[in-house]
Amino acid sequence: MAINVVVEDPQLTVLGPPASLTLNVNSGEQGDRGTKLFSGTGDPNTSSLLTDKILGDLFIRTDSGADYGVVYQYVSVPGGPEWQKILNFQPIRYNAISNLTFAAGSASVSIPLSSFYVDAPAALTAGNFVTQVSAQSANPTAVGTTKLLTSGTTRNLILYVNAAEFASASWTYLSGSANFNVSIFVI
Repeated sequence: MAINVVVEDPQLTVLGPPASLTLNVNSGEQGDRGTKLFSGTGDPNTSSLLTDKILGDLFIRTDSGADYGVVYQYVSVPGGPEWQKILNFQPIRYNAISNLTFAAGSASVSIPLSSFYVDAPAALTAGNFVTQVSAQSANPTAVGTTKLLTSGTTRNLILYVNAAEFASASWTYLSGSANFNVSIFVI
């Protein structure tokens, strides 16, 4: 392949592209196929339909609920290849209406981490959770929370809730049973 001289001067030489290029795409062995993207419901490790998978393939769960949008990759591990979770397209969150029982303005609620974050990493701390707690009340209610993440085999996020209600021109600590909206997001 020759490079053509376009301009030549004792102080400057400009070289141009070759007059033509030939590209042969039919030589050599055919390589392995690229990554395929599968989708479906349920754990891909238990599916009998994924028969033509190879290392590096991806699987996106389309189940409704907490596993919606979980992405798996088929990887090599000791004991044989398997699908492993690598990403979740939707934020990990928990929403519920909890009936709390207050004594002198204080109550607590314990939420098992496994109920909304099945494979939560061990390195999570209470600081990884953004919590919102609001009262279902006809009166203005001031709410404050603190949180604690327990360790061990059964991990729970415990929310300590302090609340006071404005009624009859004064603030009083909540006492008895009351419904609260609890929202938790993992960051």
